[in-house]
Order: sequence, then structure tokens, then C-alpha cells
Amino acid sequence: MLKRFCLLLCLTLLLSACRVLPEPTPEPLPTISLPTLPPPSPTPLPSPTPLPTPTPEPPLEIQAQPALPPFIPLQQAPVFAPPFAHPQPPCGWMGVAGQVFDEEGRPLNGIIVSVVGNVAGQSVDALGFTGLATAYGPGGYEVTLHNGVAPGIFWLQLFDLAAQPLTEPLNFTMLNDCSTSLAVINFRQLDAAFQPVLP
Repeated sequence: MLKRFCLLLCLTLLLSACRVLPEPTPEPLPTISLPTLPPPSPTPLPSPTPLPTPTPEPPLEIQAQPALPPFIPLQQAPVFAPPFAHPQPPCGWMGVAGQVFDEEGRPLNGIIVSVVGNVAGQSVDALGFTGLATAYGPGGYEVTLHNGVAPGIFWLQLFDLAAQPLTEPLNFTMLNDCSTSLAVINFRQLDAAFQPVLP
């Protein structure tokens, strides 16, 4: 027990000799004074840049080609005939053909021949060109309407290569007859000086 007492005494002495250090007090931080800036002035927005006004261009002068005077059918068109350019098989072809002439009677090539209509319950929309069907003469055209013979109703009209009409649509009908399965329709250009008088 003595040992214990000694130990306690030593410990008490040791502890009494220790001094507690005071806790350090933090030093205040230096104050930094910031310079006072004037309030920002509003930055002006850029003004919209005006669009340039288009400079009017001078009108484009188009040198119009003189329009062809209208064409009219010759004789009592159409004239019906047997299909001499398509003899075989019998009754195996039906169409319209003819020639196109200028005002002086010269054949014209390169005229579009448009035919629309209906035959045997089927729509027809076909084109031909003058100068391609030489069996009908210079400036000749041919348009197949049906591979066979049947009744039908059609409208034929001429156009130039710029798709401008040169005639009014001409109506004609075809019958169920092998001896008249070719409708011949010839056209002639009217003289530019000729102006028909309409009643």
C-alpha cells in the first residue's frame, strides 16, 4: 500500500508542476477597404443596321418571237379513209394523220399534234410531230388512237415547241368501221394580215 501512496504522491506533484497554457486568442484580421466604384452606366445596345434598299433594276426587255398566226383545218376536216399506211392486220389500227402547211402552202415540220379523247372506254392522250410521218407527205404527222377499230370521241390541237396553242381544239369522232379508221386532218397557217370577222 505504501507503493500506492508513493505513486499517488508522485503523480500529484507532477501534475501540480504543470501549468496550463492559455489558449491563444486569434488576432483580428486587417481590414481592407475596397475603393468605391461609380455605378455602371447602362451600355447602349447597338442600333439595328438598316437593310439596304434594293435598287430597282431596269425592266428586262424580252425580244418576243413573233407568234405564229393561228392554224385552221383545211377542207371539211376530217376526211375518213382506210388506213393505207397500216394495212395489216385488217382492222388492226385506228388513228389520225395529215399535214401542216404555212401561209404560203409550204409544209411545216416540228409542230406538236396533241390528241386527247376516249375510245372503247379507255382514255387517249397522245402526241405526234409534223415531219415524222412521211407516208402522208412533207410536214406529215400521225397519231395512233387505238390498236383496233372502235367508236371514240377525240379533240386534236396543234402547239408550237414552246407549248403555245396554235389552234383551238378540233373535235372529231371515229366509228367502228375498218374502211374509215383513218381520220385525215390537214392544217394551214392563216396569213398574218388576215383577220377573220366574227359576227
